[in-house]
Amino acid sequence: MHTMNTAVLLATILALALAGPSINSRQNVSTPRRSIAEADALVLAARDNDTGRIATLISQGNDVNAQGTRGTTPLMSAAASGSIDAVRFLIRAGADPNRKAPHSKTALSMAIEYFTPNHREGNKNDFVTVVRELIAAGAEINVHDDNGLTPLLWASAAGNEYIARVLLDAGANVNARRRVRISSRLYLTVTPLIYSVINSTNDRTGTIRLIRLLIERGADVEAKDGRGRTALEWAEQITKQDPEQSGDSEILSILRKSIAARR
Repeated sequence: MHTMNTAVLLATILALALAGPSINSRQNVSTPRRSIAEADALVLAARDNDTGRIATLISQGNDVNAQGTRGTTPLMSAAASGSIDAVRFLIRAGADPNRKAPHSKTALSMAIEYFTPNHREGNKNDFVTVVRELIAAGAEINVHDDNGLTPLLWASAAGNEYIARVLLDAGANVNARRRVRISSRLYLTVTPLIYSVINSTNDRTGTIRLIRLLIERGADVEAKDGRGRTALEWAEQITKQDPEQSGDSEILSILRKSIAARR
């Protein structure tokens, strides 16, 4: 009979001790990890608008409000993807539209944030419909994330007239002042109108439509940011930096006419 080397024997015992329960034991799987894995499966099904898979996972006992690896719920995933059927199904199944992800983002803010990168002309109305469904389910429209952004400010940053209109119809405050993160070192108190002008370089055409809408709905064109600048002053500064952009001159014209009409 061969005698096992003492060092090998000790190493084997230590390895078995660190391994924990036998692989045949039901306790070998960490419950939190298993829960996250199950949540991830539901998050992916929601992203893919797969209501059949969602129904199966929920029937197996998966929590409709569970948060996956990245902290998002299935409803957030569906909203960020413009997955209308999944959004409706999850809401009927009891999904909470006001559950918060990391950085205090909600399903509503994610739908608006991801509208632009996911946007195609064919799915534009999907995101607008998702926003309507979330609001109808009780989503808070003036909630803000850790960067200070409300749903209307997200829409303003994207020059998104379509979603801004839905939010305003639902009672979003057109003149709400929020301290938001402009850059890594700059925080500034702004209104939706000022914020839309600051971000106008991203989509001038969308911003022009949005600015008209905000003013039509009562935006204060002479409101000032935290450093005393108006939307017009921001527009003038941006035009100086890039004078060849025709959209800038139209924004200037709209703001100047609106100010003149108030006096």
